[in-house]
Amino acid sequence: MFGTSTSDEARIGEMESHQENEPEMAVSGSSQQQVENLEGEDLNVAEAEISIPKPSEWLSLSTWVVRIAIFADAMNSQVLGPNYPLLVLEEGSPESFTSTDPLGFSGANYFIPMCSNLGMFISAIAFGKLSDKIGRKPCILACMYIGVLGSLLKYAARGNFWTFCAATFLNGLFGGSAAVGMAYASDVTENRLQKEAQIGIIIATSMLGRTGGGATAILMESIGLFAPLWVSAAISFLAGVLCHLWMIETVHKNKPEQAFEATKQADTPGYSASEDSADEKDFDMKTLLHVLAGELADHVGSLGLVPLCLSPLMFNSFYVNFVQQNQDPIMSATAYKWIYIFPAVLVLPGAIVAPYLFKKFGPALIASLSNLLTGAVTIALLHIGLMQPATTTTFAVFIVVMYLAFPLTVISQVSTGPMLDRIAPESRRGQIQGFNAAAMNLSSALGPFLYGLLTDATSIEVTLYTATGVSALAGLINAILVKDPRFRPNYDEEEKHFSKDLDLEKQPSVVDPAGLTELTELTEIDV
Repeated sequence: MFGTSTSDEARIGEMESHQENEPEMAVSGSSQQQVENLEGEDLNVAEAEISIPKPSEWLSLSTWVVRIAIFADAMNSQVLGPNYPLLVLEEGSPESFTSTDPLGFSGANYFIPMCSNLGMFISAIAFGKLSDKIGRKPCILACMYIGVLGSLLKYAARGNFWTFCAATFLNGLFGGSAAVGMAYASDVTENRLQKEAQIGIIIATSMLGRTGGGATAILMESIGLFAPLWVSAAISFLAGVLCHLWMIETVHKNKPEQAFEATKQADTPGYSASEDSADEKDFDMKTLLHVLAGELADHVGSLGLVPLCLSPLMFNSFYVNFVQQNQDPIMSATAYKWIYIFPAVLVLPGAIVAPYLFKKFGPALIASLSNLLTGAVTIALLHIGLMQPATTTTFAVFIVVMYLAFPLTVISQVSTGPMLDRIAPESRRGQIQGFNAAAMNLSSALGPFLYGLLTDATSIEVTLYTATGVSALAGLINAILVKDPRFRPNYDEEEKHFSKDLDLEKQPSVVDPAGLTELTELTEIDV
């Protein structure tokens, strides 16, 4: 059901037939000798059959439909987010749950998204590893099509709080497309800068999907609090169809990397196909755990900025306190909802800038500095939000500081995928990126709930200073990684290495000129 489609095979056949019709090209003596040395056989140009995927537009289109799928999956998980307070508030709406016992308002409000994120935590680990075995495409299709059923199941379970939470958890179990998408982004690119840009865009796309889900809930509030589930189901189905038609499998006997592999064997002296197994044998588990520890601390600390600086800090200072005193609030409830979901959009500029900062300074140093900036901005917003009396001016300053600083603070969260990709064997990309997505989902599941309990027991000041301390800890963990050569700004050496293997316009090869151009295009997918 979720395997490689006939259209995939047709495209591959078209590529191969296109290649067969291309004129042959004379090769230099050194290149001919390399061909002769390949597996000890005396091969000439006509006999050396290397499958170069053509046209390159197919792969570019494939990356776009994968992004659409990740957007749809993230939207599915957050499409009711702004409505949770009304759903768990007794008599907050005709559609509110009749009871959330034994949980109170705050506990119930955080418990629903916790169920979703716990399901996605499991999904990221499972689908990431599974995609290394059976392929990226069937895993993406499973997340899309079963996500449709999950949305409909949640709608059917809307009459009871605990039944709805169970349906939310089950839906989350098929929310692992982000992990698969990050592995896919690494599969289809060879240049390090392109890899890290692609992975960053996958993360940004996921955040944009969450924003899309929240926006849908706000726009459809007058129609019904559960009505957005039908929209998310439709978009998930559409994304599944697009992936079924145009997503190209990369973990497959006809995968695009086969062309890269064959070219490396022909053009790289001393290259051995056993290099992947060597990488597997020498895989650095200690560094993996170190990076994941930094990521977990990073995400838990960042929760102080979003959502805690927005709710309860901003919500109480500029809305609740005024309502309780029978005064017109500075910020309306609707404005609060839009402000709450908008920071996710600001991940995109951070994701665009991040690869160039990694190239210049290295991802570990940039992540560490971003962690420290997150803590500083959190404390700044705390003091702005608590200024008395609260005025339109303090509200405007609060928003400006939040929106200007957030793209820089989020760079640390974009850094983990590229850092893990630098240490991941090709055969375990999905599994390693699954750990990345799992850490994000675990922090999103438990962090807000635990911070909420701490706020109820103490104060928002104590909670935000605690979050700042966690961000400082994340900065320290990432700073230790700066000394690791793999996380330094070593792009000059890396790009020379890739050029040696993959700059096919400058090196002789056994492939025809048109094939060389197409393969080069495949390694430089538009971001």
